[in-house]
Parts: sequence; C-alpha cells; structure tokens
Amino acid sequence: QSAHGAMLQEQWQEAASMVHQMVGAAGTAGARQLADDGRLIEVLLRDEDWPMAAVAIQKLPRTFDDTCEALRALM
Repeated sequence: QSAHGAMLQEQWQEAASMVHQMVGAAGTAGARQLADDGRLIEVLLRDEDWPMAAVAIQKLPRTFDDTCEALRALM
C-alpha cells in the first residue's frame, strides 16, 4: 500500500510512517526537493491537516519523476 492509499483509508499513522521513510531515503540520495516535499507532508499529517496533506501528497509522483530524470541526465 502507498502512503496516499493509507491516507485515503484514513490510516494517518501508517501514511506518516511511509512518508517519513521516503523523506529519509530521499535525503540519503540527495533528492532535496523530494525530501522537502515529504517533510511538508509530514508536518501536515502531524498537524492533522488531512485535506492539505492529501493535496500535497498528490505532487510526489511528479517530483519523483523529475528527480529520476535529473539523475538520468547525470549518467
């Protein structure tokens, strides 16, 4: 299950855990924008701002794709 799927099922703790793992992996990989977007989602989930977290998480696939494309360009 994805973090977005967990949010749709109102499994906020699980979604937060998944996003936190993604933030850590993105930070380790140097994917700054992906990590920053994830941290924003973490804050929104912690603050129980479910509607804004749902909007923010929908941006992650695009940010991920952009990150992968930037990495490919370096190879």
